[in-house]
Amino acid sequence: MLPTVLAANAAPSITIELGAAVAWLLGALVVLFGIIAWFLRREITRNDEAHRELRADIKVVETDVKKLLAGDVPWVAAINSRLADIDSRFAGLGELMSRRAPAGGSEQRSE
Repeated sequence: MLPTVLAANAAPSITIELGAAVAWLLGALVVLFGIIAWFLRREITRNDEAHRELRADIKVVETDVKKLLAGDVPWVAAINSRLADIDSRFAGLGELMSRRAPAGGSEQRSE
Protein backbone atom coordinates (compact mmCIF):
# COMPACT_ATOMS: atom_id res chain seq x y z
CA MET A 1 0.00 0.00 0.00
CA LEU A 2 0.97 3.56 -0.49
CA PRO A 3 2.06 5.65 2.53
CA THR A 4 -0.84 8.15 2.10
CA VAL A 5 -3.40 5.37 2.19
CA LEU A 6 -1.80 3.99 5.33
CA ALA A 7 -1.89 7.45 6.99
CA ALA A 8 -5.56 7.89 6.12
CA ASN A 9 -6.45 4.52 7.58
CA ALA A 10 -4.48 5.08 10.77
CA ALA A 11 -6.34 5.55 14.03
CA PRO A 12 -6.44 9.19 15.19
CA SER A 13 -4.13 10.06 18.04
CA ILE A 14 -6.94 11.91 19.88
CA THR A 15 -10.42 10.49 19.84
CA ILE A 16 -13.42 12.73 20.44
CA GLU A 17 -16.70 11.08 21.29
CA LEU A 18 -19.98 12.67 20.25
CA GLY A 19 -21.12 13.21 23.85
CA ALA A 20 -17.96 15.09 24.75
CA ALA A 21 -18.18 17.25 21.62
CA VAL A 22 -21.79 18.16 22.39
CA ALA A 23 -20.89 18.96 26.00
CA TRP A 24 -18.05 21.26 24.92
CA LEU A 25 -20.29 22.95 22.34
CA LEU A 26 -23.05 23.51 24.90
CA GLY A 27 -20.51 24.84 27.39
CA ALA A 28 -19.19 27.29 24.81
CA LEU A 29 -22.74 28.42 24.03
CA VAL A 30 -23.49 28.96 27.73
CA VAL A 31 -20.35 31.06 28.11
CA LEU A 32 -21.23 33.06 24.98
CA PHE A 33 -24.79 33.70 26.16
CA GLY A 34 -23.44 34.69 29.58
CA ILE A 35 -21.15 37.26 28.00
CA ILE A 36 -24.01 38.62 25.89
CA ALA A 37 -26.34 38.84 28.93
CA TRP A 38 -23.64 40.62 30.97
CA PHE A 39 -23.02 43.11 28.16
CA LEU A 40 -26.73 43.84 27.70
CA ARG A 41 -27.30 44.29 31.44
CA ARG A 42 -24.35 46.69 31.61
CA GLU A 43 -25.65 48.72 28.65
CA ILE A 44 -29.16 48.93 30.11
CA THR A 45 -27.73 50.18 33.41
CA ARG A 46 -25.65 52.80 31.62
CA ASN A 47 -28.67 53.79 29.55
CA ASP A 48 -30.76 54.33 32.69
CA GLU A 49 -28.05 56.58 34.15
CA ALA A 50 -27.85 58.53 30.91
CA HIS A 51 -31.62 59.02 30.91
CA ARG A 52 -31.53 60.36 34.48
CA GLU A 53 -28.83 62.86 33.49
CA LEU A 54 -30.76 63.82 30.37
CA ARG A 55 -33.94 64.46 32.38
CA ALA A 56 -32.00 66.73 34.73
CA ASP A 57 -30.53 68.64 31.79
CA ILE A 58 -33.98 69.00 30.21
CA LYS A 59 -35.36 70.51 33.43
CA VAL A 60 -32.52 73.06 33.46
CA VAL A 61 -33.23 74.00 29.84
CA GLU A 62 -36.99 74.26 30.52
CA THR A 63 -36.30 76.63 33.42
CA ASP A 64 -34.01 78.76 31.24
CA VAL A 65 -36.57 78.92 28.43
CA LYS A 66 -39.32 79.92 30.86
CA LYS A 67 -37.09 82.71 32.19
CA LEU A 68 -36.35 83.86 28.64
CA LEU A 69 -40.01 83.92 27.66
CA ALA A 70 -40.94 85.80 30.83
CA GLY A 71 -38.15 88.35 30.23
CA ASP A 72 -36.63 87.47 33.58
CA VAL A 73 -33.10 87.55 32.18
CA PRO A 74 -31.13 90.84 32.37
CA TRP A 75 -30.16 91.00 28.71
CA VAL A 76 -33.72 90.20 27.58
CA ALA A 77 -35.08 92.94 29.86
CA ALA A 78 -32.52 95.37 28.39
CA ILE A 79 -33.55 94.47 24.83
CA ASN A 80 -37.24 94.81 25.69
CA SER A 81 -36.72 98.26 27.23
CA ARG A 82 -34.67 99.33 24.21
CA LEU A 83 -37.40 98.12 21.84
CA ALA A 84 -40.03 99.99 23.86
CA ASP A 85 -37.89 103.17 23.60
CA ILE A 86 -37.52 102.73 19.83
CA ASP A 87 -41.25 102.07 19.48
CA SER A 88 -42.12 105.26 21.38
CA ARG A 89 -39.75 107.26 19.17
CA PHE A 90 -41.38 105.89 16.01
CA ALA A 91 -44.83 106.63 17.42
CA GLY A 92 -43.77 110.25 17.95
CA LEU A 93 -42.39 110.36 14.41
CA GLY A 94 -45.71 109.11 13.05
CA GLU A 95 -47.59 111.86 14.86
CA LEU A 96 -45.17 114.47 13.54
CA MET A 97 -45.56 113.19 9.98
CA SER A 98 -49.36 113.24 10.22
CA ARG A 99 -49.30 116.90 11.36
CA ARG A 100 -47.14 117.94 8.41
CA ALA A 101 -49.21 116.10 5.78
CA PRO A 102 -51.69 118.24 3.82
CA ALA A 103 -55.34 117.87 4.65
CA GLY A 104 -56.38 116.95 1.10
CA GLY A 105 -53.94 114.13 0.81
CA SER A 106 -52.15 115.55 -2.23
CA GLU A 107 -50.58 118.91 -2.94
CA GLN A 108 -51.70 120.95 -5.88
CA ARG A 109 -49.06 123.20 -7.31
CA SER A 110 -49.83 126.43 -8.99
CA GLU A 111 -47.24 127.42 -11.48
